[in-house]
Amino acid sequence: MSEGFKIKRRRKYTEERLQDAVRAVANGMSVRKASLTFCVPRGTIINYEQSPIAQQLGRKTKLDPTEEALLVDMWIGSGNNGFPMNKHNLLTFVDEMGFGKGIGTVFSEKWHRRFLRDHGKQISLRMGSNVDRKKAREWTVECAVNWINLLSCLESEGYLSDPSAVINLDESGFILGFEKEKVYAARGMKHVPS
Repeated sequence: MSEGFKIKRRRKYTEERLQDAVRAVANGMSVRKASLTFCVPRGTIINYEQSPIAQQLGRKTKLDPTEEALLVDMWIGSGNNGFPMNKHNLLTFVDEMGFGKGIGTVFSEKWHRRFLRDHGKQISLRMGSNVDRKKAREWTVECAVNWINLLSCLESEGYLSDPSAVINLDESGFILGFEKEKVYAARGMKHVPS
């Protein structure tokens, strides 16, 4: 008979209760009584009592929390200014940070997923709109008036009377962006340029 998957239980105690339990054991309370009093597992209290470093399981992150917060602020700022970063820009920037710190390549798919999970309340990876900022700035009221005048001139000369001769003279002929791509934006932002 095979065993089922082990379910990893989330801890149901706070950091303060854990510190209180460790302090109580250091002051002479038994580990079992501290465990029952503060609702912290006995093994955890023993581990923390023997080694204060036991609280950090797993390896350290390559970028510290302040660097990650700066990255989030930079991405949100660049997105708000109309130039959001895509995954390739992120890869380049984060790897340059890693080489600057002397730790080498930082960016990996696993790091990317963890980063989006940890900072998901602030940023999201979304499809950008097809209108890029430069092309949208070039299309002014004067350009629109000129376009309407050209269409009326073509119509008066008889070029638009034959429907088979009209090829893409509507707004679909304006290419405002070449392809959509996923970009980073502040969560809740309605329009994300690409």
